[in-house]
Amino acid sequence: MLRIGICDDDSAARESLQLACERVMRDKNEEPQFFAFSSGEGVLRWLEKHAGELDMLFLDIEMGGINGMETAKQIRVQDGNLVLVVVTGYADYVFDGYAVNALDYVLNPCRDTR
Repeated sequence: MLRIGICDDDSAARESLQLACERVMRDKNEEPQFFAFSSGEGVLRWLEKHAGELDMLFLDIEMGGINGMETAKQIRVQDGNLVLVVVTGYADYVFDGYAVNALDYVLNPCRDTR
């Protein structure tokens, strides 16, 4: 089972991304388990206690508190293998994802094809 984290301070954006992932995974006959986080601080605290329990993390860039890039940098110190996907509404951050070895960059609102 694929374990997917979604970190975004906007609950509607988290739900939309989860629904899109569910549609894509259903087409592949996969049933993922989702974990929702509303802040960078929250996902970092969770990962301290649950290291290695996520396969993939969708991480919003623009959040209150610790932003997504800072969160990703802190994650990379502890875990170089977690698949990170940067999610944001701003194309300006596309190259920042490479600094944290992100797999991909998704613009909000996301589409199933992406």
